[in-house]
Amino acid sequence: VAAAPPPPPAQAAPVPAPEPVHISAALRSRAELAGVQIDQLADLARAEDLVNRVEGLSKRTAGKLRAECETFGIPTDEHMSRAELSNLVRDFIVWEELSTSALCDTCRERGYTVDESQEKSELLELLKHSYWDGLGVPIARIKAGSALELLGKMREVASLGECELILRSDDFGVEMADDPEVARKDIQQALIWDVFPLAELRRDCAAYGVTPPAAGGSPDGERQS
Repeated sequence: VAAAPPPPPAQAAPVPAPEPVHISAALRSRAELAGVQIDQLADLARAEDLVNRVEGLSKRTAGKLRAECETFGIPTDEHMSRAELSNLVRDFIVWEELSTSALCDTCRERGYTVDESQEKSELLELLKHSYWDGLGVPIARIKAGSALELLGKMREVASLGECELILRSDDFGVEMADDPEVARKDIQQALIWDVFPLAELRRDCAAYGVTPPAAGGSPDGERQS
């Protein structure tokens, strides 16, 4: 007698669709005042918690806000006001809650070419880069761990008088321009090149039409003494 066929596998119970999240008019009003665009969030269920976090920033001291900036890998200094620090923290905690589509739009607004197939962590890293780039530090191109030291040196150069600029120009072998502001930018560029890895230095040499030297040599176009 033939064996009876095995019973068909049990059908998994369908997963019920999540209940739609209702956003009250009062919460939308609070979100607007806090600078949170609720419809751009990845999870509307987190909207109220996010608004609460943003509203809570107004009660934090500058020191606590500065510490939170450090957790995001964002540099600050003693000259930044409490309001500036608060806005900076707000941007980052809101970005973390945005949908991928909204994050892509935010990245594009800052000049990055992105698409929605990219990981959310990549997009957030680009937004962090945009802050460093705005400070004049090309974070994606310099040696790892050198950003804060470079930023400190660039800010120091930004505060130098004309006589001090002449001395620093000599230190870096930079010809002192007639315009002190041009000289300042030249020195800051030299500081950036100083922390470039070799591949990035070669890239800039190509952009400036300079042939990189062989080991121990001088680049083409540079006068040898």
